[in-house]
Amino acid sequence: MLPSNREIRVGLVGAGHVAAAHLRAWRRAAGARVEAVFDADRGRAEEVARRWRLPRVHADLESLLEDADVVDVCTPPHTHAAIAARAIRAGRHLLIEKPVVVRAAEWTELAGLLEGGRSKLAVVHNIKFARCVARAKRWIEEGRIGRVLRVVRYFLTSPRDDRMLTGDRHWSHDLPGGRWFETLPHDLYLIHHFVGPLPVAAVSALRTGTVPGISADEVIVTFGDDRCLAAVHYSANCLLNHRSLEIFGTHGAILVDLLADAATLTRRRDGRGARALGGVFLDSGATLLRWLPDRVGYLAARLRRHSPHARAVEAFTRYLRGEGPSPTPLDEIDFVVRNSETIGREIDRRAREATN
Repeated sequence: MLPSNREIRVGLVGAGHVAAAHLRAWRRAAGARVEAVFDADRGRAEEVARRWRLPRVHADLESLLEDADVVDVCTPPHTHAAIAARAIRAGRHLLIEKPVVVRAAEWTELAGLLEGGRSKLAVVHNIKFARCVARAKRWIEEGRIGRVLRVVRYFLTSPRDDRMLTGDRHWSHDLPGGRWFETLPHDLYLIHHFVGPLPVAAVSALRTGTVPGISADEVIVTFGDDRCLAAVHYSANCLLNHRSLEIFGTHGAILVDLLADAATLTRRRDGRGARALGGVFLDSGATLLRWLPDRVGYLAARLRRHSPHARAVEAFTRYLRGEGPSPTPLDEIDFVVRNSETIGREIDRRAREATN
């Protein structure tokens, strides 16, 4: 546990695309400061250090470990296991981008290193900290939609809007399940967040050939047990660029628009009057009444740069100081890692079958 009266020294590993979101988040975290950066590309690390006014650029991981209480890992997933193991053995705390590792065996090794050690670990499961997700979670805990029956996630995109689908050289294409392995952890921890662990029931995947380099461009994954069902839908062919989460219960439903950071609640009961007026229009009217205060809150959070990444980092710093729980409990991480590998490999297998 870190004392509350001492500043947390953070060392950033990886100066790529996602590093900026982490640096903005750390700037909001009281009592923490990013002291140093290391990247295999020294020039890129120096550029990030200049832009963000970081005191030091390290030539290797070992020297950065000596200079930090917390190691923040922003490198591609296939590098995470080795970096994390070295940080834990050095007794450093870890904040690490999702997925924490690519293979379940790597996670088993890391979990073993964490047992009885000094290091605390959190994974950036940042969508859990979005305003819309927090609101949906609160509505469920208040019993507003009754018992949750089904969770459905849509991730519909295209090369026009998705940098990982532009060309066939992005590192995500080398992961199990390709590009979907990069976003799959989000969907798994959201399922776990709302309804707990659900076993995988089936994986369907198609490779139509319209998107170069991708393992499968249309994917559906289903989950379920005797409590609840869930489904995740991926498409690389949809110009809508749609990200949503639908949660259905015995007494209502919640629709979460993840791009707009907005959540709406439906508890309207069916009846002749509702059908005559048009249920969808009644729901739209109720949504409009909540629109102004919701958007004011959204804009205020944007202006303050209080992003989901920032909230995740704040929760992590409280955890390090013994002032709050882990933002990503180990059972949540375990559920994500083991199912990500299983689903990713099944996507590849199904896509090959569909192609042959």
